[in-house]
Amino acid sequence: MAADDHLRDVLGEIVAEHRSSTAGHLSVRHAGRSVDVAVGTTSDGVAAAVDDLFPTYCATKPLLPLLLAASAPHLLDAGVDVLAAPVTDGGAPGGRQPASVSVASMLTHEAGLAAPTAISWRLFGLDLTDEEVIGSILLADRPVYSDFVAWALIEMIFSKESGRSSAEAIHHDLLVPLGLADELHVSASTLDPLRPVTVPVASEREGTIPMLSEALPSELDLLRPAFGAVASTRALADLMGAVLRVVDGESVDGLPPPWSVARLLELRGGAVDDPVVGRRLCFAGGFMANHAAGSLGGLSSAAIGHLTGLFPSGMAADPEADLAVAFRLNGTIQTSEELVGLQTRALSAAAEAVGSW
Repeated sequence: MAADDHLRDVLGEIVAEHRSSTAGHLSVRHAGRSVDVAVGTTSDGVAAAVDDLFPTYCATKPLLPLLLAASAPHLLDAGVDVLAAPVTDGGAPGGRQPASVSVASMLTHEAGLAAPTAISWRLFGLDLTDEEVIGSILLADRPVYSDFVAWALIEMIFSKESGRSSAEAIHHDLLVPLGLADELHVSASTLDPLRPVTVPVASEREGTIPMLSEALPSELDLLRPAFGAVASTRALADLMGAVLRVVDGESVDGLPPPWSVARLLELRGGAVDDPVVGRRLCFAGGFMANHAAGSLGGLSSAAIGHLTGLFPSGMAADPEADLAVAFRLNGTIQTSEELVGLQTRALSAAAEAVGSW
């Protein structure tokens, strides 16, 4: 059986098993070859296509650490206290403000940053200074997954140094050279307003992208790589395939040099609690690490996006097998184990498919 037929059959089975899903997308990269498949219909009844764009939620978080490794590698020094300079006076009443936080500890989620507080208020357009945002951050009593708060702080620090938002820098420095700018967007300014974006079937905001609404303030650019990007699965697979090439020592336009990516991936932390999915996760340089996801190999960045349920999408890579995969379902899942099982099955199907190439 041809690789694309096998992947289409497996994807069809997965969509049928996840009864809330009506469509699925799966893209595979191996040894310079590509296979992209889509099955079912989107939430508006249109046949799914391999170039469909969809909200990625946290799946695109690795874009920000890749940008740092390319443009500001000094910020990855584990000894750099990134909050010392911006903080001017005091912390939030009744809470503990971090005394020392590095980008490295934020990328591994070991910084213990708790509720996003003032960063959340920025979602509603409240005009706050960077100092007020930082002053509202509290330390958890243990390492804990900090959702988008760490990425917002890292972007804030990057912008102070570079004079650019991370969304602008990621688009021009990474996505354009990689040839992904048409199908991976971290800012509404680069997205064709006439091009549809498929949304989860259970979304109460059908036809809208919460983080790309023109009604929201421009400050939300700082959250988009972590929470509000849109992409196709084939763009995500191309990205992970390019990362694999760099891990293998190849120089790739748009990505940091191999030594810098190696240094990024050496930032490996211990297991931290994720209160959203009820699971302990491990991270390496902003990527989920293989030992966090059971039998899932290599590096991965998996997403559970939040609207009215949990919507699975993600990308994964296995360096030893030279295999990169991206997947997406448009329905809901209930547990992190279900998500991990979906990732594992996608990688297994990909490994079986490339065996026939």
